[in-house]
Amino acid sequence: MFPNTWQQITSETDNWFIRDRVHRIDRRLRVLSIAGSELSFFPEVRLLRCKVSKPEGENQYLYGLYYAGQLFALDFTNRPIFKFCDDYGVYWNAATAIDYLRFFFSFVKSRNGFFQVLSSPDDILIDETLCSPHMPNYKRENHGELHYYDIPPKERSAKLKSLIKAPQFLSGSHLREYTMRLPILFMDSIYSSVLRVYGAGRVEFIDEELLICGLPIKKPDSLSGYLYGYWS
Repeated sequence: MFPNTWQQITSETDNWFIRDRVHRIDRRLRVLSIAGSELSFFPEVRLLRCKVSKPEGENQYLYGLYYAGQLFALDFTNRPIFKFCDDYGVYWNAATAIDYLRFFFSFVKSRNGFFQVLSSPDDILIDETLCSPHMPNYKRENHGELHYYDIPPKERSAKLKSLIKAPQFLSGSHLREYTMRLPILFMDSIYSSVLRVYGAGRVEFIDEELLICGLPIKKPDSLSGYLYGYWS
């Protein structure tokens, strides 16, 4: 999940402000930690992650964009991201376009789950205990597909590395539209996808090619629980 690193928020003013927004959702919530990360495509904006404990004891997360003393909730739809892009703009170049896609797919959930832009096999949380060829959930939709368990165990890491290639820019223009091919993980499969990102932050899938399916994916801890609610 984007980003890879977080830093604890130490400012007393910021901590008070964020805790106040959490308590407006539910005063029974207990704030456990508040962390932030800078975003290359939104200068002077911090992405916030607030870990809270519910009265039942379950830990969950709130995410938002913190800018100019305001907090903009991320609710895992594209609406708040598009509105922020429209209101405040996006800083575009080839590097920030890739960062933006990583951010966008981390905080916009489709009906069937998240997309993930891959840079290496280390981005994939493989847990081979979750599935095997002898378990009921091992199946092929199409016998022509390359399945993870068709690859000998000692060759799997090298095979995944060969499939996950660096992003390839197919076009870029003065209109701040970038078209690129890059590896995308969706559910249990890796695709070579062509995407276009527009100046206003909209993202469009142009084409895709299935590379491998049947990956036994472990859900990361940071996706174990989201608290859907408004910060203000």
